[in-house]
Amino acid sequence: MKALSPGLGKETLRTLAAVIAAMFTVHLIFSLTTPLLALTLEREGVTPALIGLNTMAQPAAAFIAAPLAPLIMARMGPKRLMLAALLLTALCLLGTKLWVNFWYWLPLRFLMGAAGSVLWIASEAWINTLAEDHNRGRILGIYGTAGALGLALGPLVLALAGSEGWAAYLIGVALLGLGAMTLLIPGAALPTFTAEKRGLGIWRYFWLAPVPLLIHALIAAGEDSMLTFLPIYGGGLGVSEQETLWLLTLFSLGIVFLQAPVGWLADRLPKAPLLAFMLLGSLAIVLTHPWFLPVRGLNQLVYFLYGGLFSSMYIIAVMLIGERFRGEELVRATAAFSMMWGLGSSAGPPVVGAAMDLLPEEGLANGYVLAQAAFIAALLWMPWLLRRR
Repeated sequence: MKALSPGLGKETLRTLAAVIAAMFTVHLIFSLTTPLLALTLEREGVTPALIGLNTMAQPAAAFIAAPLAPLIMARMGPKRLMLAALLLTALCLLGTKLWVNFWYWLPLRFLMGAAGSVLWIASEAWINTLAEDHNRGRILGIYGTAGALGLALGPLVLALAGSEGWAAYLIGVALLGLGAMTLLIPGAALPTFTAEKRGLGIWRYFWLAPVPLLIHALIAAGEDSMLTFLPIYGGGLGVSEQETLWLLTLFSLGIVFLQAPVGWLADRLPKAPLLAFMLLGSLAIVLTHPWFLPVRGLNQLVYFLYGGLFSSMYIIAVMLIGERFRGEELVRATAAFSMMWGLGSSAGPPVVGAAMDLLPEEGLANGYVLAQAAFIAALLWMPWLLRRR
């Protein structure tokens, strides 16, 4: 944080540290529980298509939670809202272990998704409020790096704890408690948000800022599909569960090491060429996915690079939102941003699961190719967006 200290008071730095630490925990829990629940359902004999539908219940909650988040945050404030969401996540996680049942899990995963949605909205709006245009990329780079580190550690924790028994669930609840404790640090800089009752109509932000919203949707589709199905897909190709979980860890480590540099570059370079480079690099990796996955060593290197190129585009998307909107508009734009995560995460796993039922050896890779093609379409809108800024 020392590199950011000029112009930032101690109160602001403490707040940044608390919010970033809390969201590190949330990302870790997400990457721990998504493959954990998918593997548990597979052991119960549930097909990949139905596993995708069960996974969809979690991001689908964003369509309900995100429009309400600005109104709730205006009443509760970001800190209390995040604490309540962390508590709800812990209770739902324990509930999934008490009874493994496809239908019983649907409402629990819906509630977990609603909690996760408001956590992201509150934290991103809070961070963007603290950041200024001259240091937004660096602050968001640190925020994104912490989140990526959480994503990297989740599969690793699962590989060590195992997907059977209580260990992974209890570790998850303990980590959620630690995340809540970071928000209780005294002296936080608490912003005041207001929200109009008409704030439910937030889809108009898709037309005001289409590129960052589409980027978020497509990253969500790719990441959620991979977290859900890579352990299952890899098993079909002879790759062990531990190896695929390690690949997920390396994917997230690639994000860890590239998020901060991408934020630094985005403060200094035009965003469209930077996005184009990252997009084309990740597309080249996707096109060769079926061939490199079974090759140990090569698959580890490629997944590390893929994570950095693919998911670090998130930093640029959040920067575009923060540069374009302020105050109440920022909260509502962030809610729309979260809804697009729900759209991508809802669409990705069911589509990829169905593709894997039809084409077991190519379904996962073909789903990624479709996502990257959609990224190209989104990138073509970038000049239009920049003209409107």
